[in-house]
Amino acid sequence: MNSSTITPENKLIAVRVRSLTIEAEGVRSIDLVPADGESLPPWTPGAHIEALLPGGLARHYSLFNGPEETDCYRIAVKLEPTSRGGSSALHDIAIGDTLQIRAPRNLFPLDAKAKRHVLVAGGIGITPILSMFRTLIAAGSSVSLHYFARSRGYAAFAAWLEQHPAAERIHCHFGLDEAATRTRMHDVFADQVVTATDALYVCGPTPLMELASTEALNAGWPSTAIYRESFGAPAVSEEQHETERSFEVVFQRSGKSCMVAPGQTIVAAAAHIGITFCTSCEQGFCGTCLTNVIEGELDHRDGYLTKAEQAKGDQMTPCISRCRSKRLVLDA
Repeated sequence: MNSSTITPENKLIAVRVRSLTIEAEGVRSIDLVPADGESLPPWTPGAHIEALLPGGLARHYSLFNGPEETDCYRIAVKLEPTSRGGSSALHDIAIGDTLQIRAPRNLFPLDAKAKRHVLVAGGIGITPILSMFRTLIAAGSSVSLHYFARSRGYAAFAAWLEQHPAAERIHCHFGLDEAATRTRMHDVFADQVVTATDALYVCGPTPLMELASTEALNAGWPSTAIYRESFGAPAVSEEQHETERSFEVVFQRSGKSCMVAPGQTIVAAAAHIGITFCTSCEQGFCGTCLTNVIEGELDHRDGYLTKAEQAKGDQMTPCISRCRSKRLVLDA
């Protein structure tokens, strides 16, 4: 749990901004090259890097590199209206600026055993999906891509996708309202015959991922063949806020304990007694702080764990999730 432990994945790398490109309304891509001229650590489709930003912020950004792009890391950043400093910092960055990152980590890899791949992206969730698509096309694999966005103007890489030589495998669904999105998503899976060698990858806002997963399950996809990565945590309801109560957290390995007050996170409460979690997004969708649970009734508020994983009750994201029982015991 100590964030000072050095591993190949968290060693800092200095990179320089080589180029900046406007990809859509509020979205810019950034090409990062090593500041010292050395080679960058390798990556795999679905991987992300962690960028260390001003004010002590750390944010994850998926790579959209193609397999031939080994001299740089390519990320796309959406400027969030409610940005806490992460996206705005990278929208203010200039060519030639340097920043510190951590080496790529992959929590959303391609299934090596799959022979057919179906990719579904929503909004800025296109970034890891794009890397997957480019890699699978280059390998001659069976793949189809469905991209949902509020409009073409807000769809990153829309022109690139429309002009791609394999454009017949790309299906863009832009400007749909909620009802039309549900209908279209149903249609995506309605006529598919699912086999044991198929894999589905979904990335984007939580409501779209839930919709895609539900439609896929209804169409006969096994849950084990559905892979997801969230680009946003689910909203916390007013009822959840109103029913928050204090609870005790026991950190079994350290032998320490503390109380967590309403409106306070476990991570914040733990910091007061010297317990440090590795965190990044602090919104429950990156999985950096994922912790094993020994005892306690959990109130999951993350967008990282699947519903099946949440139901097991053996893991939680302490940056945002809470406990309904009076006592929570963590393996920390």
